[in-house]
Amino acid sequence: MILQPIIENSIKHGLANKIEGGTVRLSTWLERNRLYISVEDDGLGIEESKLATLFQHSDGVGVTNVDERLRVLFGADYRMEIDSAPGKGTKTLIEIPDLEISTVQNGITSASNR
Repeated sequence: MILQPIIENSIKHGLANKIEGGTVRLSTWLERNRLYISVEDDGLGIEESKLATLFQHSDGVGVTNVDERLRVLFGADYRMEIDSAPGKGTKTLIEIPDLEISTVQNGITSASNR
């Protein structure tokens, strides 16, 4: 429910109208107890004026839904940013707490850890 709209946007808005096709790259990594999720495409990019309003419901329904889901799950302890340039593609970066470390620190263990 978090990645699907971001990847769909890359394909639908970034690559679908690009004659020569393109690439969507999904990367994840852990750093200092934080999980980073990056979705990059080499598509058409987003104009600066539209990028400025992307987190508003009327302009970016998928983006605002993802942002709201992250807010519900993590409160203020997350970051979502979108960087784009026309003709060069778009990169969406999401930073959230490492859930496994967070649950252990809070005294919660999953069945698989017992």
